[in-house]
Amino acid sequence: MKSKLIIILFFICNSVFAQQNAVSAFVSIPSVANQIKNLNNVNDLDRIYQAFQKDFPEEKFEQVHFLLDQVHVAAADKLLLWNNNDEAIKVILKIQNPQERNRMMKSLPTTSWQTKSVDSLAKVFSLNIAKSEAKLYQQYFTYAEILNYTGRYQESLLFLENHGEIESLILKHPYLFIELYRKNNKPLLAMPILSEIIKSGKGNVSSRELLHEIWNEAYGGDKGFEAYYQEQLAFIRKEKENGIRDRMLSYKAPDFELMDLNGNTVSLKDLHGKVVFLDFWATWCGPCLASFPTMQRVLDKYKSNKDVVFLFVNTMEKSMDGNQRKEKIVQILKKNKLNFQVLLDQQVNGKYDLVNRFKVSGIPAQFVIDKKGQVRFALKGFDGSSDGLIQEIDLLVEETLKF
Repeated sequence: MKSKLIIILFFICNSVFAQQNAVSAFVSIPSVANQIKNLNNVNDLDRIYQAFQKDFPEEKFEQVHFLLDQVHVAAADKLLLWNNNDEAIKVILKIQNPQERNRMMKSLPTTSWQTKSVDSLAKVFSLNIAKSEAKLYQQYFTYAEILNYTGRYQESLLFLENHGEIESLILKHPYLFIELYRKNNKPLLAMPILSEIIKSGKGNVSSRELLHEIWNEAYGGDKGFEAYYQEQLAFIRKEKENGIRDRMLSYKAPDFELMDLNGNTVSLKDLHGKVVFLDFWATWCGPCLASFPTMQRVLDKYKSNKDVVFLFVNTMEKSMDGNQRKEKIVQILKKNKLNFQVLLDQQVNGKYDLVNRFKVSGIPAQFVIDKKGQVRFALKGFDGSSDGLIQEIDLLVEETLKF
């Protein structure tokens, strides 16, 4: 009985310690990243980065590795800015997010990978690759990436093929395999990997372009590509059609009269007889801005359909007067070549009114309103899946047009 109690107390203490670590990390690590971003010399960077590694050792803060990555990225950005590429590589290799790690690897000049220091790093990785079972896959991928960027494409692919179940490895790091298959003149093996990404709804404009390139490599031309690509999109649509009726809502949309950027009044009453798509957003909202290229593609698709109106309601803004707010919105629209009709939500008793009446707690938030003013569907957030969002909105609008 005593031993059981000791074991229970051990797990409780460990759990409390882990929670305290997590709280400390969430408060402190982002501030370290911001501090690094404002540095002007390498000595200060070295001092702060070394202190960070001592205060937040990776083995104790593994549960918040995405926060650790923020500091690694900030430090690597500074080192790249100062052309200290050898040190930048060492920091980049500590980044656990494979997409972020590879983005930064690609930003390095090709010559940076042809040095003795990189050869030494590769040897260290190959010798220590199996020391930590929990990080085994990360070590495999990082080592394979080093081989890839140093031009040893065949060796990189062969290493991965010999160190794990290939299907499982592909699922964990698909874009690395796509790149390696292409560099090893095996485009037909790369194509189904990218196809699965697109069919899962996680594709975007870049995915289409990449698939097009791989198709040309495999078949020596464009013939048949568009039909193949549309097959992938049809798969997304079919998946999203399942259960669409179960998502349907039916309640009266809060009425509104809001000004657009040109001073014109837009009201829901005046849009009676049209399907209205409302998108709540703010200039500080990263996911909102990330979704805008996708929303522009949706707009382009419906630009000739007079029965559907898309309105982008700017809301939840902080510490800006009316003119500053408009200027910032216009800058975003111009920079991203967006032709959105933006409405300005107004504050009532210290709260933005329309977003409050729609009971929105987080943005982006989107609502599809039928021709009679009834809310039929609602969406929340944006996960970066451009093709998936386009197919979903298309289905919801088509369904709403039936009422």
